[in-house]
Amino acid sequence: MISSKQNQNIKLAKSLSSKKSRKETGLFLIEGPTLLEEALKKNIELKQVWHLEDYEPKQIEGSKCEIISQDLLEYISDTQNPNQVAAIAKQKPNADIDLTSSKFLLYCENIQDPGNLGSIIRSAVAAGVDAIILSEHCADIYNPKVIRASMGALFYAPIVYKNLSELDLPHAKIASSLQANQDHNELKLKQDQSILLMVGNESQGLEAETEKLADHLVKIKMANDFESLNVVAATSVLLFHNWRQD
Repeated sequence: MISSKQNQNIKLAKSLSSKKSRKETGLFLIEGPTLLEEALKKNIELKQVWHLEDYEPKQIEGSKCEIISQDLLEYISDTQNPNQVAAIAKQKPNADIDLTSSKFLLYCENIQDPGNLGSIIRSAVAAGVDAIILSEHCADIYNPKVIRASMGALFYAPIVYKNLSELDLPHAKIASSLQANQDHNELKLKQDQSILLMVGNESQGLEAETEKLADHLVKIKMANDFESLNVVAATSVLLFHNWRQD
């Protein structure tokens, strides 16, 4: 049983709460059986796995598994009540995907709250996006809060960090904007039209220069004089909307 904070892998796991360490090592921490199972489904490479004595992970090479004390699991965990197992994993390489030919893309600009970003990734994967594009000032996708909020969806989605101004994409660019005059239900595109949905920062929305790149500005019509939804709710509504006419 591993019980010392001086163990080198334990020190490494603890350091992965830092963005700097994650960037330098190319590693991140997975916590809990559900996220570990999702990582295994998508062949995420595991470097080390620790588990409590009364829990044994499946489908993992024995040499990579070690029993850990409850106190030490709590020490390396990002949560107050860690769940049975933790693992050091290798980050996925940058997504190798042809954005130009992808039919459905999501662009997120300056989403800074890790929980929001993780929830958006979860909704985007469930809605069937081909890839997610994040601006350089979005939260780190390997932040533990992003990973937890995504519920494993992070391992499914091709994700690239690019500012939209750097890309020349043929998609119909649809931007969520409080200044829009068009209700999102009113916009209909050709059945074969590829789509790029654009959403912005929690409080500021899209930057003015980014918004100018949009072909269509839309807003979500709401009852009871409500003017806006939080970015997760708004993005989810737009992701699951059928933009294409029959």
